[in-house]
Amino acid sequence: MPGIDPKIIMHKLQVDPLHQPVRQKRRKFAPERDAIINDEVKSLLGAGFIRKVQYPEWLANVVVVKKKNWKWRVCIDFTDLNKSCPKDPFPQPHIDKLVDATTGHQLMSFMDAFSGYNQILMHLEDQEKMSFMTSRGIYCYKVMLFGLKNAGSTYQWLVNMMFADHIGRTTEVYIDDMLVKSLEAEDHISHLQQAFSTLRKYNMKLNPAKCSFGVSSGKFFGYIITLRGIEANPEQIRAIHSILSPKKVKEVQKLMGRMAALSRNPLQRSSEAGLSPDSRHCKLRPYFQAHPIVVVTSFPVKLVLHKPEVFGRLAKWVVELGEYDVIFRPATAIKSQVLADFVAEFSPILLPALEQEERLRSETKEEGEWVLHVDGSSNIRGAHVGILLTSPTGNTASRAVRCNFKATNNESEYEALIAGLTLAHQMGAENIQVFGDSQLIINQVHGEYQEKDDSMIQEQNSQADALANLGSALETNSHMSIPLHVLQWPATLEEPQSEEVSAIVEGKTWMTPLVWYLENDILLEDRKESRKIKKQAARYCISQEKLYRRSFSGPYLRCVTPREAARILVELHEGDCESHSSSRSLVLRAKRAGYYCPTMAAYANQQAKHCDQCQRHAPVFKVPPENLKSISSPWPFRKWGMDIMRKFPMAPGQKVFLLVVTDYFSKLVKAEALSRITDLQIRKFLWTNVITRFRVPHEIIVDNGPQFTSHNFKEHCKD
Repeated sequence: MPGIDPKIIMHKLQVDPLHQPVRQKRRKFAPERDAIINDEVKSLLGAGFIRKVQYPEWLANVVVVKKKNWKWRVCIDFTDLNKSCPKDPFPQPHIDKLVDATTGHQLMSFMDAFSGYNQILMHLEDQEKMSFMTSRGIYCYKVMLFGLKNAGSTYQWLVNMMFADHIGRTTEVYIDDMLVKSLEAEDHISHLQQAFSTLRKYNMKLNPAKCSFGVSSGKFFGYIITLRGIEANPEQIRAIHSILSPKKVKEVQKLMGRMAALSRNPLQRSSEAGLSPDSRHCKLRPYFQAHPIVVVTSFPVKLVLHKPEVFGRLAKWVVELGEYDVIFRPATAIKSQVLADFVAEFSPILLPALEQEERLRSETKEEGEWVLHVDGSSNIRGAHVGILLTSPTGNTASRAVRCNFKATNNESEYEALIAGLTLAHQMGAENIQVFGDSQLIINQVHGEYQEKDDSMIQEQNSQADALANLGSALETNSHMSIPLHVLQWPATLEEPQSEEVSAIVEGKTWMTPLVWYLENDILLEDRKESRKIKKQAARYCISQEKLYRRSFSGPYLRCVTPREAARILVELHEGDCESHSSSRSLVLRAKRAGYYCPTMAAYANQQAKHCDQCQRHAPVFKVPPENLKSISSPWPFRKWGMDIMRKFPMAPGQKVFLLVVTDYFSKLVKAEALSRITDLQIRKFLWTNVITRFRVPHEIIVDNGPQFTSHNFKEHCKD
């Protein structure tokens, strides 16, 4: 079929050169559908729309979709090709304005282009990019195809150029749908002649089966257009009359849903067949084509639509949505929005209180006086400082300071004064009255050599002195409500320059290609690696900018770098959570903790081999010189074995040991956790758990521990 002259227009794919070509995995079809595909290929070859091709870089699959008239439509899945093409910002007409512009006319003619998109040829360089595979070979399109991104913009540009002198006056055009309108019936023939001459000039063909000429009313984008205006659609009225009266609550809800669907006129096609609406009858299509579509959802829609094994209804959706620029983004948390709404709602109420508080602070700074009590002490444990700062409103701030350097009593008093003034400066105090019990320090500050103020005595500075003693009495890591600070050097010395610690920034890791693909759809240049990443990406997801691996039966596993995996295994093997387990058990512990790295098994094996304690205490595989003899008891509760388990992590009550006793006959076990092991506690345990419950044992087998070999325990056993 001859089409539009290539000198006038040709469709060109602006493929991003950074995007790697994609060859889709071949899909299997049932024999009846395979026959439908072969018949369609034969008709396309006869029409000159396709040609055979070899070794294409881009390769897509065929999708068979059932149309409204129950016939089959053969489509091509150009999802990957459309993703590599930028969006054409050419504006599309607004359907509402087109419908409103057709009302009030006596005669109208509705025309539809025959295979409209196929009348525009593809650029020669882009034809092989539209290759598709069938059971009989590989072909590529020579004409523009429905489903390509920017195909609607190219066709709209063509019809706008063709009917530039008639659009808005006698003609309305939306892609391949054309309408010729006449306010007076006698002018309609001349208007049709103008339209036909334009179509003949550009060699555009019409589909007679979808054309209506010289009618007073007709359906245009789902609306009934007449001389009086826009009228109700009789198909919708007929559908409502055919609905039976609801008898149950479920049927009432179903009826309300149908009414809502009918009110959205252009979308009624999707309710029956499970397909997306026909693009020519959808109000939203011009908006979808003119702008990117951002889909915010918490469901993995992108992974489902991009899977190579898509079939059935999903395949139909893939074909319908492939024309648009769809971007999928995860749904974010609403906590920040809720907090922002709360602040915006209650800020006007809190504003007067905040202004009054700010005014009181300014008045306090101008008129109030801060009181500072300082004291320092030095003993065999080191130098210590106590500070008590009182605000004009009566609030107090206490601080105990410990000095990690040697200092005399006078030097500790100097440190107390300097630390107290530093605290007052941090609190914003300007007028300060300082109290201390060192005459040397006070006189030196005032430039005097005698005490002149009666308030400068030891009794009135007792609370600061108690804080100073508190700093010397407590350990550095004590948990108290009073802050305990540590000075590393005297205040008279300059603070040594801290060594710069540069964070180790790891380059590309095994997670980098997956993150690139999941966030930005960027693949590697190697085709095999790209195909491998696509398959692996279905098992991963990104949450809060971190990569997680989906688990079959457990929670998601946090993906870590090899350096982090090695540190985690070291911590689990010989850190605070030490178990010194084997490599296989170590990997399982790491996964139960919620971490994953593909090389974790190799790191665990290496860690178990290089561990010093594992090598020292590993079992020695040697055959004993003689057969081992089992120790048995002739009757229950006659012979018991007692031992002390090794030191465990501290439990409530500072219990770190476990005392265990076992009956040799019944294998009954009694155990008790203890904070320390003495012969008195062993006697109490033996009396409570063995003697009072079962009777006095005949034998108790123990090792040579000092608790078991003590004189008191032996006498207790004899008695």
